[in-house]
Amino acid sequence: MKKIFTIAAMVFATAFFSQTGNVGINTSTPNANAVLDIVSQTKGFCLNVWP
Repeated sequence: MKKIFTIAAMVFATAFFSQTGNVGINTSTPNANAVLDIVSQTKGFCLNVWP
């Protein structure tokens, strides 16, 4: 019974915390629609896409 409860708690915690995950770099309030929000006045970001 304890093992089932532990597994259920882990599944619930994973599902709960995965819904609120967004990261902001150099910003205190990241955009709610973005997973990663990067703000900089002097630097850029280049995303390379490999086929």
